Amino acid sequence: MNNQKGISLYLSVIVVVLLLSIVLGLSLILANQFKMVRNAEKSSIALSAADAGIERALVDIIHNAPNPPPSSYPIVNLDNGASYEVMVLDSSNPSCDASFYCVKSIGRYGESSRALWVKI
Repeated sequence: MNNQKGISLYLSVIVVVLLLSIVLGLSLILANQFKMVRNAEKSSIALSAADAGIERALVDIIHNAPNPPPSSYPIVNLDNGASYEVMVLDSSNPSCDASFYCVKSIGRYGESSRALWVKI
């Protein structure tokens, strides 16, 4: 009978260690999920910035026709911390197989960078 007095303390320690292991594992999983959500948000903002660059180039092309648009625009910093840069190639460039222009816009936010390529 005397040998069984410490068994409940031993079992309690094992249960506490198991519970702490489960909590630690779940917290690591949640931390990774939060990091993935933040990266997806940054990527989405970078894509929106690239889209803003495409829209700017399209407005310039439409409003300045028949004059050609500039081949590149200065980097534009947006109010939310994102930025974009735009390059325009005309159809005479071998890299552009469009009828008139190829527009490439690169949006950046934080460590994320997204690009869009439009053929007109």
